[in-house]
Amino acid sequence: MSFNEQKSVYFVTTTCKHHHHYFETDEVKHILCNAILNCNALHDADLIGYVIMPNHIHLLLRIRNRDKLIKYMHSLKTYASAAVRHTLILRDPVNALILAYHRKRQTYKVWEDGYHWKEVFSTEFLIQKLDYIHRNPLQEKWKMVERAEDYLYSSAGFYMTGLRGVMEVVHFNRYFEPEVKWIK
Repeated sequence: MSFNEQKSVYFVTTTCKHHHHYFETDEVKHILCNAILNCNALHDADLIGYVIMPNHIHLLLRIRNRDKLIKYMHSLKTYASAAVRHTLILRDPVNALILAYHRKRQTYKVWEDGYHWKEVFSTEFLIQKLDYIHRNPLQEKWKMVERAEDYLYSSAGFYMTGLRGVMEVVHFNRYFEPEVKWIK
């Protein structure tokens, strides 16, 4: 099965309001993991790759169509926002001031509006995005780990060592034959 026949894999990025580092603690990262896993089950999606960074997340999702992606991201951001907000405010009430946002019925805001997405049409593009995701924690501005596979909140360990990380990942080979060899 080729990507052209499937047309259901998306590279998605969403960011914290004003790029604040709301996702720095393991506690908050686990909240995001739970939100992603719940959305995967609710919207019949497969997680092909991911990374949770201090102020943004990247996901590679296999989901039926663009309309389902919209519902998925709405669910993810709604659920995660409430749980993250609650945790941050309990840990440090000053966070309430940082999270403050008054517009319509919204009092607090965790996420920037919207999200960025690209449909993945080739295995080569998919591997490029997986590599980008996995190298995120290694970037000069982050330097979170020495090796990509050592970052707990990423699918790098799964793809590089075969070990399951904090979230279950479905290997992209489950759906298609690789068109290019992926070099680690």
